Amino acid sequence: MNRRLQRFRSASECFLFLLCPSILVVGNVISLLSISDFWVANKDGILNVWFVKRGWFWTSVIAWWCQIRYGDLSHTNIKRTLIRYILLTVWWFTFTQSVWVGVAPIMDLVFKLTGGHCSFDVFDQAMVVSEKFQDSEPRRLGSLKKLVKWFSERRDGNAGMGEETVYWLNCRLGEGPCENTSPSNSAMNSFISEALNNAYPIDNGQMCRKLGGYWTGGHDPSGHVFLITLMTMFLIGELRLFSDKVGRRLRSTSYTYFRMSFAYVKELLNNGLVWNLIDDDDSDQTPLILKTLVYPPLKCFWTLFKIIILLVTYIIWENPVIFLIGLIFTWLWAFFITCTMFHSLGEQLTGLIAAYIVVSLIYWYIY
Repeated sequence: MNRRLQRFRSASECFLFLLCPSILVVGNVISLLSISDFWVANKDGILNVWFVKRGWFWTSVIAWWCQIRYGDLSHTNIKRTLIRYILLTVWWFTFTQSVWVGVAPIMDLVFKLTGGHCSFDVFDQAMVVSEKFQDSEPRRLGSLKKLVKWFSERRDGNAGMGEETVYWLNCRLGEGPCENTSPSNSAMNSFISEALNNAYPIDNGQMCRKLGGYWTGGHDPSGHVFLITLMTMFLIGELRLFSDKVGRRLRSTSYTYFRMSFAYVKELLNNGLVWNLIDDDDSDQTPLILKTLVYPPLKCFWTLFKIIILLVTYIIWENPVIFLIGLIFTWLWAFFITCTMFHSLGEQLTGLIAAYIVVSLIYWYIY
């Protein structure tokens, strides 16, 4: 029996270890077959900006709450968990945020070393906003507004060209006339690029986007693939360590909570105008209008409140692993969408490998 259990656990760990690489392969196959055209993904959508890009925060909150509710709270275990978390957090920050104060993150250093740069080639030969400038229309509009604001506030250095730049940026935003003779697009693009590069050291993607530029030209390791892989494997790695306790807790609490939920649902269904008339007690002096029109809604709200409290207690307090598993599936779905729609296969692999190296060392060899 122990041997079977050991084999099952080994197979499960192998499956979990290969989960992200498998999804990456499937996502790229779907992308090659053009099936991904059925989906629309917005990099600047609320879900991506406030959830995925801040994913390390949500992952940290849920992982630590599960550790508190399921883990061994001994000094040794807390210390080991904290070391694992700090190592992963430092690696996440170093790879995607900054190596050191004033130093670009590893992913941006790789991009720059492979010939990448911040492009301000806004206009094409017809002085229309180039389709190669940014990868979506909302981003193009956002960049134009940033450039208009920046040049409107700084026209001293080259008043003539600066004013001409603002004029044509406003023209293409639809916020000004387009009557002037078109200048050379290369001259204007060069002016924009030189002005911004002279004003700031644009050595990372965040600064480039902040100024309205477009990160292009080099090997751009997928930050999304890196982050989602790191978060997913972190959650899976922690889940492995307290999986036995998770199973016992689910078995011990589910029956009690489901029985109570059934009782509340039954109470909810037994409440209403018709039932109150059927069960009317002649000795009860309560006015009929209260029993039929006032009490039922109040009782209904109270019962619903008790059901909500019961579910919150069951999920958040007793079995937060439900949130953890839900978050894992959410990250895997985001990982799949990223693999089908964004970055090249090589850039995705770079992000995947960068995350896997550290996670594998921490969970399968060190801690």
